[in-house]
Amino acid sequence: MNMAEEQLLSSIPLKIGLLESPPYIYKNSRGDITGYEYDIIDKIVNDNNLNVEYEYIPEEGRQYTYNEMIDKLAQGEYDIISGGITNTYERSKIVLFSSPHSVDIASFYYLSDKSNKVGDVDISKYTEILYTILHIFVFIIIVSILLSIIHYSIVPSQISYRESLWRVAATLFGEPGFVLNPKLNEKIYKVSSHGLIIRSVLIFISGLIGIFLTSYTTSSIVSANLKSKPFNDIDYLYGKKIAVIRGQSYETLLNHYRDKFDFDIVAVDNPSGDTYEVLSDYVYNNQEEVDAFYMNSGLTTQNEKNKQFERGDVILEKDFLAFVFNRRHASLVNMFNISLNRLRDSKTLKELCNTYFKKNQDVCIQ
Repeated sequence: MNMAEEQLLSSIPLKIGLLESPPYIYKNSRGDITGYEYDIIDKIVNDNNLNVEYEYIPEEGRQYTYNEMIDKLAQGEYDIISGGITNTYERSKIVLFSSPHSVDIASFYYLSDKSNKVGDVDISKYTEILYTILHIFVFIIIVSILLSIIHYSIVPSQISYRESLWRVAATLFGEPGFVLNPKLNEKIYKVSSHGLIIRSVLIFISGLIGIFLTSYTTSSIVSANLKSKPFNDIDYLYGKKIAVIRGQSYETLLNHYRDKFDFDIVAVDNPSGDTYEVLSDYVYNNQEEVDAFYMNSGLTTQNEKNKQFERGDVILEKDFLAFVFNRRHASLVNMFNISLNRLRDSKTLKELCNTYFKKNQDVCIQ
């Protein structure tokens, strides 16, 4: 971009619509506009001496959906709009997008199972561990009974079957020292070859069982957790009902997958503006009819108060968030992209992302 173009852009009054969408754009406790996207815009505006007029559009009482705001931008009511807006193919037909400033990762949120929890602790996991330990204990006892019969018949010392069972079981439970008891080893040279072999075999089996049981316990618990956790796999969507805000790009995205995975979409109006609060309240109040809601995971950062919902592992697609421009502003888009690259190179974008997305840093591009 040459000097003449920069001067021309600096002289043009620009109207920027700021859609409230914490933590991208919102007002702090003092009433000042802040947020990840606002801080970026403010830096670019100041660095390039742009003449701008901001219009803050709060979530509460907002009359237009995101797609309708895109239409208003295309019609020339705004020059730029910002506020957690996803770059989609359909939108790019009528407006221009800057290079992305963050990743848009939408997730399914479902009501956590409180029946298996004491406070914030999920006791079902510990119950599964206890059952696994009991299974292992029974398995070792059965193997001990079988091996102790062989041990009792081969060991030359005069010991009872009860003592033989005790020593074999102790070995398999991780104490091979009981088998190599000093009482049995004072005259080790007198021990028959069969005796030495059986003792070596017991120690070897003990080691194998330890390795096997450790692997088995770990894999069993992990497998049980994966099987029991909702929305851990895309096939879990079959037959489900998913709530989403009407008019958002996520409604369009879900429609692309609905027929393939045979789930229903419940479009919810958003009169108050707080996406997380509206969707979580709707699902909570209709939990017999709706299984989960779908929204941008970055927007949940400001909503830690409601811990009844958990985030699923299924991610349909990863899109990108960007600033949106009227199509007549190609030069302005170029200016923003140059400035974004500078902020990225200077690690400023990374610092801002770490500030506003402390628990969701997977949205950071850099």
